[in-house]
Amino acid sequence: MTIDQDTRNAITSMTSVHINATIDGGGNPVSMDMSLGTTGNCEGSVTSGGYKLDVIAASGAYFLRAPGSYWSTTGVPADKLSLVADKWIAGVDASQFENFCDLPAMMASLTDGAIDDDEPKVVGTDVVDGVPAVKLQVRGDSGTNTIYVAASSPHYALKFVSDDGKNTMDFTAINQPVTPSAPADAVDVNSLR
Repeated sequence: MTIDQDTRNAITSMTSVHINATIDGGGNPVSMDMSLGTTGNCEGSVTSGGYKLDVIAASGAYFLRAPGSYWSTTGVPADKLSLVADKWIAGVDASQFENFCDLPAMMASLTDGAIDDDEPKVVGTDVVDGVPAVKLQVRGDSGTNTIYVAASSPHYALKFVSDDGKNTMDFTAINQPVTPSAPADAVDVNSLR
């Protein structure tokens, strides 16, 4: 098996991972600090548009905690902001967060969009967070990207850097359980209507 095949297999077979990422977002930078599992469970934060949003997905339910300034942009009336500001909210529209919590889809986009070459080019070795790594250059949708994979099999992805350096992802805590719990004090969004 080539390092390319083993990398694809290792990435798509991960059961969980912690991702710390910065994504260009077409001029709207997004940063992400999330732990994801294959069952849709996740927990962490996403920062976009100047707002840090804490997210938990547990047992199919999504919870969001955000500052009042974020909630005011979503149409929450000023007199209700104190009810939601910096509190966990249950029953939020999950469509904007599902992509951040879908590990199989995220890893498929990495292997499909970033590893288009039949055979990536090994361009060196390095150490990523104390793990010996092989540095691969791969042609992807947006140019030539660099993926650092574990030097020993299985060749899990440890780091991704886009050709322009605007998109980076660090992968840690591979296959460590992700078992978030629903916040006990969550406010039901429907009670605010």
